[in-house]
Parts: sequence; structure tokens; C-alpha cells
Amino acid sequence: MLKLGVESGSQNVLDEMNKGTDIGMISEVLTHLKKAGIATFVYLLFGTPSETLKEARQTLDFTARLSDCVTFLNLAIFNLPVYGPDAGALNTRDFYQADLGLYQEFIHPKGWSRDLVRQFLEREFKKHPAVASILRNVPPLFTSNHAPLFVMSKAASGKRQKFSEW
Repeated sequence: MLKLGVESGSQNVLDEMNKGTDIGMISEVLTHLKKAGIATFVYLLFGTPSETLKEARQTLDFTARLSDCVTFLNLAIFNLPVYGPDAGALNTRDFYQADLGLYQEFIHPKGWSRDLVRQFLEREFKKHPAVASILRNVPPLFTSNHAPLFVMSKAASGKRQKFSEW
């Protein structure tokens, strides 16, 4: 199993985040991993300062197109680190304390608020048939550290199973 911080299916967002990767390369890597029989745990990040609904939909299209190469998905909403490089350039306010005290809430420069991101994820991204198929494989109490155990379990049984069948 290989964990991949893909972050976005939008080249613009990847460039703005200075990721140093390109969509074509990521597509090739996922395709080759699938051919080699290597399971993947793909991390996607929504709501970054450079992302809009348009770019989020590009990530949806990217994920759907490569859904047969993605074993597990982790969908996260961007948290702005208090001392991160973008913090000084954005209009910020304190996040609630506790475990997120290292982060700040920010006014998204393009209007893509956390609430809008959540709505997109729930109403559109997760409901896409190709994405929903991947998400059905994710057990309810699941972290990326558990993923290899489920992949090994499926491999040992010799068939593709939904979590409800495990």
C-alpha cells in the first residue's frame, strides 16, 4: 500500500501550493501502481486559498477518471496554520481552541468558505458514483494506518469486497 498526498486534481491548485507535481505524472503513477497490484490511499485537500468550486470539480473529475486506481480516499478540508506562509496574506480570525489551536479561520479570498466546501463534498463529490464506490470500501472506524490490513484481508480472500462483507 502506498499513501499519496495528491491534494488536488487541479493543476492550478497544485501550482499555487508549490507542490512540484503535475496531474499527468500523478495519473501515470496511479495507473502504474494499479498495474503493479499496489493499493493506494489517496489524500485530497479542499478549500485551500487558491481553490474555487471550479477547481474542486476538476478534482472530482480527476478522481472519477482514476477511480479504478484508488483503493481508499481521505477527504480533508484545509486548515490554515497560524504560522504558515499564507497566514499573513489572508484575513484571519481565531479558530476554536482545543486540538485546532494551531490553526486559524480565514476569509477565503475567492469566497470558497468551509461551509461551501462541506456542501460540495456532501452533495456532489461523495455522491458521484465512481467516488461513492471508493468510499464504500472505507470501514467506519478507519485511519490510513489501518488500510494495509484491509488490503491484505481482501487479497487473502481473493475477491473484491465491500466493507459490509468483511
